[in-house]
Amino acid sequence: MAKLVAPTRALTDYEKAFVVEYVKDFDPRKAAIRAGANPEAAARHSKNMLARPAVKVGIDAALEDRKVTSEIEVKRVLEELASIGFSDVADYHRPDGSAIPLDEMPPAARRAIVGVEIKTRGQGRDAVEYTVYKLAPKLDALRDMGKYLGLFKDQLDVNHTLKELPDDQLDRLIDEYAAEAGFSHADLGKETAH
Repeated sequence: MAKLVAPTRALTDYEKAFVVEYVKDFDPRKAAIRAGANPEAAARHSKNMLARPAVKVGIDAALEDRKVTSEIEVKRVLEELASIGFSDVADYHRPDGSAIPLDEMPPAARRAIVGVEIKTRGQGRDAVEYTVYKLAPKLDALRDMGKYLGLFKDQLDVNHTLKELPDDQLDRLIDEYAAEAGFSHADLGKETAH
């Protein structure tokens, strides 16, 4: 983590506004306009702002805050996905099959619930109420976590493998793939007339 240097002075209201606007899209001219600069003078103002040491420190601090906030948000999203993906039916029902009340469930189990329905079985005196918990789809959550963690590849990377093959083996593979596609390896090098 980069060590932040304290500014030599407090930022003016305009400098603070410029810093806030600048870290949104890193466009100094637009940031100057959104901070209140005259559009005709925005280019000059933005250049001036970026040259000021106090503004540079303010931008660095804002970016560090954003980084920390982003890390917290990513962690929270992964925790929620884990609550869903690793939910266990034992967290929702007692051994006799009756539903565990929400206030007795572990917090992670409650977060995986997307709906609660009270149903009635039977009629009259024989009617029995029971609770049905609808859970978020586990497979979707596991897939999303796996993608984030890089556990799955959406496409095959053959570049590395092909680079290591001797030319004769590479030519043989190209011939095979070309034949499967309906043309010959020799056709690959020919230009087509238009």
